[in-house]
Amino acid sequence: MSYPAKSALCFRQIPRCASVRGMSAEKVRPMRKLFGFLAQLGMLASLPLGIVLLFVAWQLQRVSGTGRPEPQSVSVAELIERGARDNVHVELTQFRLDKPIMEEQGGRLKAFWVAVFPAGKKTRGEIPAVVLRTTLAPDQDQLNAILGQKSLTVIVASALPDCRLKVFPAAALYEAYPKLDPLKVIVLSDPGLIIQGRPILTGKQLFDPSTPGIAWCAASGILVLGSIFMLMWRRLGSRPRRRHAQPLGKLSDNFRLTERSPVSTHEFKVNRTRRRVLVRFGGSAALLAAGLGLLAFSALSYRDLKLNLAMISLLAGGFFLACGIIGCAFSIGEFAFPISGVVLFHGGIRWQQRRRCYTALWSDIESVYRQGNEASETGNKKGMACALKLVLHSGKVLNFSSETLTDYNRFADAVQQSHGRYTLEAKQREVADYGEAWFGDIGVRPAGLLLDDRLVPWADLERFE
Repeated sequence: MSYPAKSALCFRQIPRCASVRGMSAEKVRPMRKLFGFLAQLGMLASLPLGIVLLFVAWQLQRVSGTGRPEPQSVSVAELIERGARDNVHVELTQFRLDKPIMEEQGGRLKAFWVAVFPAGKKTRGEIPAVVLRTTLAPDQDQLNAILGQKSLTVIVASALPDCRLKVFPAAALYEAYPKLDPLKVIVLSDPGLIIQGRPILTGKQLFDPSTPGIAWCAASGILVLGSIFMLMWRRLGSRPRRRHAQPLGKLSDNFRLTERSPVSTHEFKVNRTRRRVLVRFGGSAALLAAGLGLLAFSALSYRDLKLNLAMISLLAGGFFLACGIIGCAFSIGEFAFPISGVVLFHGGIRWQQRRRCYTALWSDIESVYRQGNEASETGNKKGMACALKLVLHSGKVLNFSSETLTDYNRFADAVQQSHGRYTLEAKQREVADYGEAWFGDIGVRPAGLLLDDRLVPWADLERFE
């Protein structure tokens, strides 16, 4: 097996093999990577949160027109007779309460239900026309403190339009009041937006006309912020722009390569290629299914008012869903339109995909990565898996493997030699024309290295390996 000249390889590896006093070459782009990681986290957090806030804003919009910030004072008898009318935010007076009933879920207290009657003597077999549901009392003592007041500020939840704040009688009520009519009973709930026993919005804030607008603005702002984070992540995660770069070549223009006699011709083993694609598609489909399952679980948790669990499930489900969709899309494209063959020339390569031919000169290829993994069992060599990756300046990536490409070693050796030779000559021309040559974010000058736009003289290099 032959490899490119040592000088060409070492010239390309200067930024990775050099060590500078007080600065390691591996730390040239730490801030860029850190900011890219933070931008990715911000995107994953902001976009799902913005979607949740859009839903919350829509719910608040539906509720806002049914009540006013200041509650109307009404007795139980008046509420039964004429209803809440145009203000579901009421201050209940002249009432009599029955014994509280516990509503449990999974062995834990979920809410207390109390039948409410007009003030006066209790009659035997009386069926309540009004029931109160409260989640603000985690125990009996706090419930007694709430119910011991002379007036109760509540929301007539049964008069609300279809939304998350509208509640219906629990099954536990029918055990105490078998003749309770769920269509006629008036259901009262805590004043405001209460989640897991914690007040998020008071009744005054909930029915403030400006609350939905604030929620819409907050949701839009967070979605815009998530979009900015996404653009930052794509920008920081992309390859650095080439300095002194020439215009990108058109890959579909096959006349750029004038050679007629190829150095070698290689075909892809379609069965093995598609087998690997199917494995990747299966993994992507599993991620997609996991994402859908987590989103469904998030919806169920939100229905049960388990907001923290719903938010975590939503973020995880959105991440898995996005990864699964992207993976499935790439796998389907690679399965349906695989590369069927590649031809090597002295001036570049030409490959066939989707019944079309594409050409890349050595000047179109930004970098070449070659790796080999040896498989062994109990000290015995079982095989060698080798891969070659070509990254083009246009962003396209070509992957070749010893398992799927015929005469792989010959192809990989020739690509390394030819591209290494071209790169060495191109960088030498850059130094002659511009006084510097760039390898990503690292520049090479006759006087030294440019690291983060700071010149490090060759004398400051401690070693070269």
